[in-house]
Amino acid sequence: MIRVHFKEPGKPEWKKWKKDCEQAVALLKTRKKPPYKVQEGLYKRCRDLLFAAYANKCAYCEGRLGEQSAALVEHFRPKAGVRDLKNKVVHVKPKVPHGGYWWLAYDASNLLPTCTMCNVYTIKRGGKGERFPLPENGFRACKPGEEKKERPLLVHPGYQEPPNFKLDFDTGALKATDERGRICIEVFGLNREGLLEARRIAVMNATVHIRSCRGKRTPKAQLQFVDNHLSGQLPYSLVWRRVEDQMPKKGRRKRGRRSSF
Repeated sequence: MIRVHFKEPGKPEWKKWKKDCEQAVALLKTRKKPPYKVQEGLYKRCRDLLFAAYANKCAYCEGRLGEQSAALVEHFRPKAGVRDLKNKVVHVKPKVPHGGYWWLAYDASNLLPTCTMCNVYTIKRGGKGERFPLPENGFRACKPGEEKKERPLLVHPGYQEPPNFKLDFDTGALKATDERGRICIEVFGLNREGLLEARRIAVMNATVHIRSCRGKRTPKAQLQFVDNHLSGQLPYSLVWRRVEDQMPKKGRRKRGRRSSF
């Protein structure tokens, strides 16, 4: 997971989609109580533009969309029903389950591209599902605007800096440096077997390619390939950054890798 400075597309179809979404939310607000029927086809309509804004990578694990599993449009705050860290239903009152953040169902700031593995919950693998944990006894939004008072334990990579994960170069495992990082690893399943292998391979590739760029006569194509990984344009940029960070600074070429995309 890396920070992605999300910028909304300026294309006409995106602007038209946003207007349609505003109308859909206005219609939902006319309802007095659940169920709030969300149109799946509407919030997915501009999925290709959303995916491109995140370099066609899963916003959580950084794997290429569609490579390990299907590409999905994820709601950071669940649209219909909410569960806690242990996947238990969150209630707003006794026997009254939380109806979800329906007012954010079509909000671009609440939509993220993810792979099935990070998105779908299973006991063995993890995965987000409808989980949206908050601090114990923390405020939980139940109507539009109240979400600004929440203090989520998960990180939205499009608007927040992810935890400062450490990387085990031998195993490919991410190691949390704080409680929020630990929860992100658990909820998104960031240390599942497939990801460990992908990161181990990325460590080897990054080591070879970054070292090859330390000479003065490195081909421009090679330099661009490395820069694209470090800037966030290609999968597992966090791994490439950690590999570069542990190399000697002497002879290191200056790059704008932290600017993200």
